[in-house]
Amino acid sequence: MTDDVRYFEDFKVGDRFYSLGRTITEADLVAFAGISGDYFQLHTNEEFGKRGPYKGRVAHGTLILAATIGLMVQSGLWRENVLSWLGTRELRLTAPVRIGDTVHAEEEVLEKTDKGKDEWGLLIIRHIVKNHRDDKVMEGELVYAIFKRGKSPYAPSGI
Repeated sequence: MTDDVRYFEDFKVGDRFYSLGRTITEADLVAFAGISGDYFQLHTNEEFGKRGPYKGRVAHGTLILAATIGLMVQSGLWRENVLSWLGTRELRLTAPVRIGDTVHAEEEVLEKTDKGKDEWGLLIIRHIVKNHRDDKVMEGELVYAIFKRGKSPYAPSGI
């Protein structure tokens, strides 16, 4: 985990950040299906999955996105500096993630836009997810509103 919080002013286009890995488990698929209500057969029925091109079940794409954003939060990059995640600009699932695969995230600052806001600015972040074989399984651009230094109501006092 990083010790210093980065605020809008501290980010530069081209900055890169990496998360630790996380193995996707059976429990992850079951819990995510329950939380999301997405019981699509490709995620919950092994025999159904075997009949298709993936030859078995695969993880929900939204599970992988949520898990890897969580990994970046755990890295310390996204803390009291985030006003909001505003969405994505393109998100592509490029390979299946299976139970037992270990994934990690790599992020790069693509754009930084102040837009004259006193309290925050926009960052466009390329979010790439790779598995333990270094295969890219997801890529997209995430849009974040990031507080400027001294403007976050979430910052511990004295920061």
